[in-house]
Amino acid sequence: MTLETPDASGGPETRKARLKRIALAAAPWAGGLFAIALFIVTLLQLSQVSSEALATVQGLSPAVWLVFVLLYLAQPVADQVIFQRLWRLPVRSFGVMMRKVVINEVLFGYSGELYFYVWAKSRADLSEAPFGAVKDVNILSALGGNVQTLILLLVSAISLTRIDLAHQLGPALWPGLAMVALTFGVLLFRKRVFSLTRPELVFVAWIHTARMIATTGLTLLLWSLALPEVGLGVWLVLLASRLLLARLPFVANKDLVFANLVLVLMGAGSPAALLLATLAIATLMAHLAVTLIVGAPDLARAVSRIPSRRRETLT
Repeated sequence: MTLETPDASGGPETRKARLKRIALAAAPWAGGLFAIALFIVTLLQLSQVSSEALATVQGLSPAVWLVFVLLYLAQPVADQVIFQRLWRLPVRSFGVMMRKVVINEVLFGYSGELYFYVWAKSRADLSEAPFGAVKDVNILSALGGNVQTLILLLVSAISLTRIDLAHQLGPALWPGLAMVALTFGVLLFRKRVFSLTRPELVFVAWIHTARMIATTGLTLLLWSLALPEVGLGVWLVLLASRLLLARLPFVANKDLVFANLVLVLMGAGSPAALLLATLAIATLMAHLAVTLIVGAPDLARAVSRIPSRRRETLT
């Protein structure tokens, strides 16, 4: 014999309705606790950086920081434009896009996409199932990233032959090149893979292309402004290597991993290696700020519901 509690209409509450009610009640707590977990993980990663790199953060010019902010916002802005077109999301959903990027960077690759799918699935105003759109957008992003990586490898081919760093980084980056080749196999089965319409796929591809052109230019500009004495060829090799590392899905905080790898190979006294470590720290600090700003409302809503729950219990 099962006990059924009455719902808002006075009738018995079904199992599905009960689970939905519990999920809605737990959502604010889940968001707040998740923000705290991200905060702790980011602090742990910040504890691994050197004091010299931390000191270098203070010496960067305002122009460098302006470009840094534009570079940091490029991904969430592109996501907002894409899903605002596909789902007519309001501007206030930009915080969700920011959190998605932070989760992808601080935790493992595509973990942010899982969070975004769960968030979209919980929204009642989405007329279509979100899985197909999230899947297609990520596949096109991966394909675009692979094309970007291959182009930069070709452009930096001359520098690759002159810089010994490329030879040292090779063993660590070969798995990334394998992932590039593997994802192109999706094109062979594109008719079975994609769910969005052709105009929607074209729109998403154009936004991804614009984002990648912008991030490539902003990254090279950022590095050149911070260290103008380093040649463009070195930056191209480092950027191509960084993109290859980004192809690996199970590496957390790729910026910090790549910066530490370059520090080991080029030496702690290398200005380029120290700059990459410095910018990785700045990125972690930005992730920390986003986690606090975006996660605070969830935690506040959860805490604010405690008195009302106590009143409901007393009555």
